[in-house]
This record gives sequence, C-alpha cells and structure tokens, in this order.
Amino acid sequence: MTNFAVDVSQVQQASSTVSATAERIRSEVATMMAHLTGLQSTWHGGASLQFQEVSAQWQSTQAQVDAALLSIHQALDRTAHTYAEAENLVRGNFAM
Repeated sequence: MTNFAVDVSQVQQASSTVSATAERIRSEVATMMAHLTGLQSTWHGGASLQFQEVSAQWQSTQAQVDAALLSIHQALDRTAHTYAEAENLVRGNFAM
C-alpha cells in the first residue's frame, strides 16, 4: 500500500511562487531587451551583427524558460486542485 501526505496549501503556494517568479523574469527581460534594442540601433558593423545573433539566441532560450515555468506553474496548480478535490471526495465517503 502506498502512503503519502501532502499539504495542499504548500503546493498552491509553490504554484503561486513560480508564477510570480516567471512574471518578474519577464519584466526584467523586457527591461533588458529595451536597453539592448537601443544599443543595436546605434551599433553597426560585424561585431554588431554577431551581437544581434547572440541576442536572438537569448530570446529563443528565454522563451523556452518562460514556457517551462508556465508548465511547472500549471502542473502544480492542477496537482493542488486534484489533491483538494480527492480529499473532499474521500471526506464525503464518511458523511452521515
């Protein structure tokens, strides 16, 4: 028999924390990219082209990080709801 215990409120808190962290990262990245875009508009030449390629790679990687954080948030959120629902259903088995 499998034994487990879960504090649903901790799972919900973790979900909220991941979501808030993702939002902070998005905000910081947007600020950073605004500065970098400004730099790109004044920088010309071979090094500038290389910089633009690296910047594009970063944006692609950051999009993957954002998607992963969203997936983690959604999975934790579903997990918290599933555990809470299961607890309510089991409790209902003993209602008189």
